[in-house]
Amino acid sequence: QALASQRACAHPIMALAVHAFASRCLFYSCIVLVAILAAYIQPSLRRAHERLAAYPQPLSYQELTSPLADAERSVVPAGAGRTISVLASPHGTSGRTLLLVHGFKMSASTWSPVWNELRKKGHRVIAVDLPGHGESDFSKEALSLASLTADLRAVAEHFDIRNGAIVGHSLGGFVAIKYLLDNAVQAAERLPLGFVCLACTAGHWQRFIGGAGGNWHGNLLMNTGLFDLLMRSDLIAPLIMAKKLAKP
Repeated sequence: QALASQRACAHPIMALAVHAFASRCLFYSCIVLVAILAAYIQPSLRRAHERLAAYPQPLSYQELTSPLADAERSVVPAGAGRTISVLASPHGTSGRTLLLVHGFKMSASTWSPVWNELRKKGHRVIAVDLPGHGESDFSKEALSLASLTADLRAVAEHFDIRNGAIVGHSLGGFVAIKYLLDNAVQAAERLPLGFVCLACTAGHWQRFIGGAGGNWHGNLLMNTGLFDLLMRSDLIAPLIMAKKLAKP
């Protein structure tokens, strides 16, 4: 009986030992595989980066990051005690207003070259910081479509926009589409000049927030934090943006 008891105890111990050994082997195998892939891919990434760097850029870094002309920051009350941070210019000579809605992980200030060009043409420009972006407050509830479109409605009313148009980039374009669908009366009154959609989607919202277009690799990148990590790389981030926005 004692021998049988010892053998019975040895079985789970052996199983744990085998599992620990296998886990360690798998861990080190993954490290080696990643190292091999990095060594194989890195030269290709560098060549692609060099081609991209040699491609003539229409705007300089200084132009892309230049201050927004005549911009003043305002705070607009939103639901549940939140506030929306908005950059707005004075009225222009054209009598027209452009409401700009930025994309995912951007802010109102990323409109800099567009903003300054519109100001040169005499337009009034208003740019919103979406919830959790720029200087706007964040809450989980603020990311619902109903809340996001309510924010745009509040901004249009706060600044009394007339004879305007709405311009949305990426996520901002998607939110603008939903705003126009749900607020047709207000949009016709305040934004009669229409809508400009830049690299945006009208796809299913749940698929969109699940990742880059809802595909499995987009979900993997977004949900694991790999996308944030890659976007911090001076080598990889420009290639990702070039893939999304252009093919030089």
